[in-house]
Formats: sequence, structure tokens, C-alpha cells
Amino acid sequence: MNTRLLRVFTLAAMSLMLAMGAVAQSRTLASAAGDKWVISAKAGGVNLVEGQVGVVTSTGRSGMLIKGDELQVGDTVTTEADGRAEILLNPGSYLRMGGNASFKFETTSLDDLQLRIDRGSAILEVFASKDFTVTVITPASRFLLIETGIYRVDVEANGTAALSVRKGRAEVDGENDAVIKKGREATAVADGNVAVSRFNRSDTDSLDEWSKTRARDLARMNSTLRPNDVRDPLMNSFYGNNWNMFNSFGLWVFNPSRGSYAFLPFGSGWSSPYGYWFGYDIWQYRLPRVIMLPPNQTQTPGSGGSTTAKTSSRSVPQARGAEAPPYEKMQGRGSRSNIDIDQTVDMGPARMPTSPAAPPVYVPMQRGSGKKPGN
Repeated sequence: MNTRLLRVFTLAAMSLMLAMGAVAQSRTLASAAGDKWVISAKAGGVNLVEGQVGVVTSTGRSGMLIKGDELQVGDTVTTEADGRAEILLNPGSYLRMGGNASFKFETTSLDDLQLRIDRGSAILEVFASKDFTVTVITPASRFLLIETGIYRVDVEANGTAALSVRKGRAEVDGENDAVIKKGREATAVADGNVAVSRFNRSDTDSLDEWSKTRARDLARMNSTLRPNDVRDPLMNSFYGNNWNMFNSFGLWVFNPSRGSYAFLPFGSGWSSPYGYWFGYDIWQYRLPRVIMLPPNQTQTPGSGGSTTAKTSSRSVPQARGAEAPPYEKMQGRGSRSNIDIDQTVDMGPARMPTSPAAPPVYVPMQRGSGKKPGN
């Protein structure tokens, strides 16, 4: 009798555990489905890995780097001879590592991003400006990437480091007269001396070609960020305080069908530093004007109430490394007047009406370079 009761109890317990597991799995799947279009303004995401790439975390744990990992400050990434990796920097910017290379983040701050390359070659596709710089630290020197462009860093075994400017402008930290313009290369040696000279921009290798191909493919992927898929995740992420329009050039949006992050810019008419156009920008998602509020402004999602927005002294970043106009002077596309940020702004619901009678709110920050795709 006791044995029979024990069996019944065991079967009941196993059934309960299986049921709980099924519920937990369904919740996990529902959560994953709800978050499949992930919106992020963070640096450090691993967007692509090819070949053998290892990582040693800041806590000393080691393993293989895989696509989808998120690097933290102090994590050291090392590629083998056949290895390549694409790392997300500030939104719109990428680090692409070649073989036998090593790097880590010193900071992941979006307006003062700093990374260290200790050996090997890497290409940086960067959106930058005076307010949003990228610093590349090498054993021999520190290079400041101060304009939107394409940069290559080569660090030799003896610590000698070269920064080649394919497009853009850079500076050598501590050298007031060492400005590196397009078509020039700065070579720094261990004793601190820096020499600037011209280089042949047609002299490229497989790393250069791979970086350009990735830029083209990722720009195309931007055109698959359909408003019906991305609009609600954009607003949910905004109301979760995961992004604002004052701390970066745009957003990273994870495209589940492609398995990679694409760049969604905060302005219309943008192209990548390589010249490839982005099909979508944030103004094509019919977002409410609450997104224009400074980040310290109180937000009440879904309340339908209103609040008076405050102006910000900080400029909004622009494409092509140009200085942005003050935020309160932005021109609206299809509008003949400036937007007055000091006016009362309708906070609105998270979901805007889809009726044709409700016109979209278009407020582009700037225009792009005007270059044709691929140039």
C-alpha cells in the first residue's frame, strides 16, 4: 500500500514539474518573441565572429568569443590567424579586427569611447564629432578620431603603431601639431616620436575589402527595419530609459531575421562613412514628440498628459562629423517653421493612431553627405 502511494506521489510530482517547466518555457519563448527587435544604445556588442576568436574577461575567465556576446570594460579579445570579429562601438560605429590582433575597451562611454589595440590590424568605421569622439590607445600613442570616417590601425610586435586615415580626421593626443587628415598616416614608436606621411589609399588587403563589404550589407539591413516591426520596441525601450536623442548618433536595432544589429540614425538622408545609404531613420516610425525632450525631463508614458520641455545646451550629433545646430533650432521636414522646444509637448500614448488623418511627425536633424551609394 505504501509502495503504491509512493508511486502515485512520484508520478504526480513529475507531472507537476513537467507542467511547471512547460509554463516556464512558454514564458521564456513569449519574452523572447516580445524582445526579438532589441533596441540598444550600448557599445560592446559582438556583431560577427569568423574563425577562432578568444576572450579573457576582466575577472580572468577565458573562452571563445561568439556572436551575440556583450563585452565589458577590461575584457580582452584576441583573434587567431584565421579570426575576424566585428564589435559595435557607439551607434553607427564599428571595430573590425583582422587576424592575430588583440583589443579591449578602456571605457564604453558613448560620448568618450576609448579602446586599446595592443597588436594586429583593425579598421574603425566611425561616426564622430567634437562632442562624440573615439580614442584609440596603442602601446606607442593615443589617437583621437574626431570626425566621421574610416580609419585603420596597425600595431607591430615591437609596439610601433600606425593610424591611416582613409576618410575623416584624427589627432595624436598630446601633439598639438599632429593632425592626420584624409590620405595621411601617423606612425608612432615606443619613444613617443610621431611621423606623419602620405600613404597609397589604393593599397588595400582582405581586411579592407571585408570591412567595406560588411558596411554595404549592414546598410542594406537597415532597409529591412520595417515600421510595423520596430515602432513598438522603439517606444518600449525609450520609456524604459534605454536611449535618448542626446547621447548618440542613433540606435542599434537587432534584426532577428539577419541575426545582427543594424544602425538606425537620428536624422534623415544619412549614409555610412563608406557612402552606403540608410533606407530608414527614426523619423519614419511616427514617434510622439516626447522623444525630443531632454533626458532629465520627467516622462509619463501613456498618460496622454503634457509637460513643458526644457531646452538643452548640448548639441545633437550629426552625420558626417559636422557640428549640429542647437536642438531648439531643428527644422522639420515638410514644415515651414522651426520647432519650438519650449512649447507644451504632448506626451501621448506609446502607440500612435494609424489613421491616415494622423500625420507623421518628421523632425530630421540634418541632411547627409549627398553622395551616391557605394562612393
